Amino acid sequence: MRLERKFNPLDYLIFEGLAGSRLYGTHDDNSDFDTRGVCLTPLDVILDPFHNFKVADSFEGEDKQIYDLGNFIRLCADNNPNIL
Repeated sequence: MRLERKFNPLDYLIFEGLAGSRLYGTHDDNSDFDTRGVCLTPLDVILDPFHNFKVADSFEGEDKQIYDLGNFIRLCADNNPNIL
């Protein structure tokens, strides 16, 4: 029997910042808060062949994305415009 580990990227967050209209100063009164972050994924999650974590984007109605550090660096190296 395999025990499923509940991994919450917010517990391993190393950076979180504003994104979208609030970052660029083009927001209005109806604008939401968009945030992007990077987490340091625990080693046991990285080594688990049945768990593949690259990005989390489901946070109870918030517009938030948390990237794995390795995936974030790979996207930066590829000049991904959403990351840069």
